[in-house]
Amino acid sequence: MVKNLLKKNIVYSNAWFNIIEKYYGEEKEPYYGLDTLDYVHVIAITEKDEILFVKQYRPIIEEYTLELPGGHIESGQLPEEAALLELKEETGYIAKSIELIGILHPDVGRLTNKIWSYYTEDIIIDDSRNSEHGIELKKYEIERIYDSIKSGTLNNAQNLGDLFLALPKIVNKLNLFDEIDRESV
Repeated sequence: MVKNLLKKNIVYSNAWFNIIEKYYGEEKEPYYGLDTLDYVHVIAITEKDEILFVKQYRPIIEEYTLELPGGHIESGQLPEEAALLELKEETGYIAKSIELIGILHPDVGRLTNKIWSYYTEDIIIDDSRNSEHGIELKKYEIERIYDSIKSGTLNNAQNLGDLFLALPKIVNKLNLFDEIDRESV
């Protein structure tokens, strides 16, 4: 059953987000959420079958994280433009082509935005790049990704969703179906 929205207010606002409250039906307590810009994430695969990640310090959780390159889609910017720009800014790689593989909701209980997930194998390094302050490029062989998830090295839930969307492409790229078929015989 869809509830009728009775009232929606912004109770706090800054340059990064709005905190909104929403009142539905007969409920006395409002729902609160963060209204923020949509994100982009890019799964970029090198010619050596490595996935590009960035390591950076996240003050909110007070630790370094390993994440796919990405960021906000600025007002007036197309998601694909943001993805290409974030990939270059954070990794120094330029994608000649990029493919949208899915759109996800990062937290349906608290966030209003979406994640636009992109995939590319068509990348080259930009030798003239300047790395973003505080961001370190990391490359992980595709075969090591599951071990990185199990060990907790790669634990960004949003990025795990992105990797799940890319799984058919990764399996196809590595011809994993051929290996599975040979092992089952």
